[in-house]
Amino acid sequence: MKVKKEISRLIPVLAMVFLSLPLFGAPLPTGATRKETLSHKQVQWLVGHAETPAQHAQLAAYYRQQADHCFKQAKEHNEMAATYPKLDASKVGDRGSIAGEGHCRYWSEVYTKRGQQNEALAAVQEKMAQGTAAER
Repeated sequence: MKVKKEISRLIPVLAMVFLSLPLFGAPLPTGATRKETLSHKQVQWLVGHAETPAQHAQLAAYYRQQADHCFKQAKEHNEMAATYPKLDASKVGDRGSIAGEGHCRYWSEVYTKRGQQNEALAAVQEKMAQGTAAER
């Protein structure tokens, strides 16, 4: 009887583990690639030492990835800002709605500017990659 009780406790746990196995280590869909991200130290080193076209291209890709992330965050905050005026004022109050909308609009602007700055940095690195390639 005790063994049966222990087994009945394990079944849900084993089911969760078994069902989640395909999620871990599952191959990427055809045509998908994993984006290789640089660590902060790698970026810091490359900023100070990049000399080859490949190193400048790495930095350009990093900055493009950062820009994409920033623009995604800006879009999400913009969408959230649009929902605040639609909230029931009796639940959040007028001040809560206004504060939430202002917060989201502020961060949308910040992320948009950061995205633009990262795009500019990527363009500089792309030019440097072309310049160092031409020198070789």
